[in-house]
Amino acid sequence: MDIIDAIRDTNSEYVVFFLLTAYIEALRFGDYLPARFTSLPVAGIADVGARYHGLTVELDSAKKLHGKAFVRMKEALHVFGSALHRLTLLHAAAGKAIEVDPAKPGYIHNIERG
Repeated sequence: MDIIDAIRDTNSEYVVFFLLTAYIEALRFGDYLPARFTSLPVAGIADVGARYHGLTVELDSAKKLHGKAFVRMKEALHVFGSALHRLTLLHAAAGKAIEVDPAKPGYIHNIERG
């Protein structure tokens, strides 16, 4: 089982953030990604969405990269995408609403229901 499988299989937001934090800590040793993607702590689903969007843009502009940096960036995109997807599903299952604004890529905001 790899980290993506573990993220997909969990039923807890806490565990998603725990796994994502452990993954980020491991990434910091390789110094393959800019600090904006590997900074801690991860500040909620909006932060995961912003990092995912940033990685998408970064990967698109880094297609000419070869070797470990490109592979790590692609891997990170999959990990952050899986975490974002799982968190969104967990929010929906718990009846928590989130707002996604297509005009602002990476914009995700928790909405409190009253």
